[in-house]
Amino acid sequence: EEARAARFSFAELCGTRPGIAPLGPEDYLRVAKAYAVVVLEGVPQLTLHKATELRRLITAVDAFYDAQVLLVVTAAVAPAD
Repeated sequence: EEARAARFSFAELCGTRPGIAPLGPEDYLRVAKAYAVVVLEGVPQLTLHKATELRRLITAVDAFYDAQVLLVVTAAVAPAD
């Protein structure tokens, strides 16, 4: 049974943390199956210098979209910036 909501920091969901393997597509699919709502906090301004994190974010968003998960994001800058 799916839980109602979960909250993750950008570092937890898309970043690289010492001693912890980064999440991949299968992980995002598991999150999408487990939660109806995902709150993602602290998304930094993403540039090509953070291409790996950007790819992970795109993969996560795709998984959530396909599973019809409501994604709520707080970010350092507006999407157009």
